[in-house]
Amino acid sequence: MSKNAQLLRIAFLLTLLMVFKSFGDVLLGSFLSTGDLYFDKHLIKTIINCSIGLIALKMITVRGHQYQIGISSRAGLSFHWLVLPLTYAILINLAGMDPIPAYALNHLFILLAYCLSIGFVEEISMRGFVQNELIAFFGDEKPAILKSILISATLFAVLHLLNFDKGLFGEIAQVGYALLIGLSFGATLYLTKRIYPLILVQTFIDFFSKIEAVGIVEPTVGQQTTQGSITIIVLLSPYLFYAFYLFTKIKTQKP
Repeated sequence: MSKNAQLLRIAFLLTLLMVFKSFGDVLLGSFLSTGDLYFDKHLIKTIINCSIGLIALKMITVRGHQYQIGISSRAGLSFHWLVLPLTYAILINLAGMDPIPAYALNHLFILLAYCLSIGFVEEISMRGFVQNELIAFFGDEKPAILKSILISATLFAVLHLLNFDKGLFGEIAQVGYALLIGLSFGATLYLTKRIYPLILVQTFIDFFSKIEAVGIVEPTVGQQTTQGSITIIVLLSPYLFYAFYLFTKIKTQKP
């Protein structure tokens, strides 16, 4: 298989993510309208995320990466790898949560569906396909595996710059957050060969970070300060240390 073809597949999926995450609501907005702006906005994004996720899933099966994400194996899951990222992320979000506004049940439902679609598309695309395609490109020796995880996490972080609505330091914090999450999640996937739990963890992270704005069509986004950006990265630094710990557990593993 041509190395160029592998890179083109990665580029295709990343382009798909960038285009539809940036302009998908504009393209589909005229076709879906219930009169509830909050519901419509999140429904459109949910449909886009699920569609891209299904394309990525098809690319995974075509490339034979099913084993690496747990689709074709019934082996048990070592849940302890997921305890720290799950509990720490929820506690951080709860600690900084503003009062939750009044909401309708359909808003809560669509928010949960939307957050689940984020977990699905991001984990299937970036960890399930891109990371495993990079491992196939660079090789399955430990340095190559670590390089693949790092590149995948970096690409994942860069994708979070699409909106650029939080100010310079806010975007720095966002990229730092995504990079640390990407490193720890990438190592976790390689060790566990299970992507479903990571989808759920990502869903919980997004749900608890967005629930304080449930029902608000255009939530106010504050411009982050230098100090705020540094504080966020420091609070998330355990993910970096956890990723380094997981890296020490990685050994060359062939199916």
